Amino acid sequence: MNIRDVETGETFNMKRTGGIYHADAEPFTKNDTETIKKLCGGAWSWQRRPILLCISYITTAASICCMPHGEYNVKGNGVDGHFCIHFYESMDDDTKKINAAHQKAIDQASHYTVLENE
Repeated sequence: MNIRDVETGETFNMKRTGGIYHADAEPFTKNDTETIKKLCGGAWSWQRRPILLCISYITTAASICCMPHGEYNVKGNGVDGHFCIHFYESMDDDTKKINAAHQKAIDQASHYTVLENE
């Protein structure tokens, strides 16, 4: 999946590796990891960022958490752990409740669009 940060327009690629109530995803490459870290202010944190997630011809507003954590499957990408990506009314795994910080970022992302062939 291709991810576009709505505030900067920067893009990176991730692979969905799990998740039930939201998507767990990992960067494909070290370059993708470096881009995420740069967008998150140069350090990992629990900050949420508004993003657009593009798969094939479908684009949707989403939110990514800037803290890698938990299990990981993609080797050689420069980070151990996955990132949580939430969508409209996604829930946290532990509480099974909608996360207000993610929903705020999703609302911000919903005001942006991706131009065709960008």
